[in-house]
Amino acid sequence: MRGFFSIEILLVIFLLPYLFYVMESEPVPVLRETEVYAQDVAQMLMYGHSPQELPAGSFAIWVDGEEFHKCPYRFRYCTNRVFGGGEHRICAAECLP
Repeated sequence: MRGFFSIEILLVIFLLPYLFYVMESEPVPVLRETEVYAQDVAQMLMYGHSPQELPAGSFAIWVDGEEFHKCPYRFRYCTNRVFGGGEHRICAAECLP
């Protein structure tokens, strides 16, 4: 029985730094929602909508480097689409609270 408890103590000792890291880390940006939103914006632009009429919500949008709905952000997702006679770069980022 002594050996069993020493293994448990070793596991706890090795897991404590990991638990402290997980508890103190910053929140992870929501990457999947930002990607889906950027793809939706690109699709709407392909159908002829202008960037000003897109529902921004809590997102910032870039079309060919021009920013719409400015706000501070941490992660930005970009996609390239061909429409309107050329290739366009469309980006979206979730605004920080």
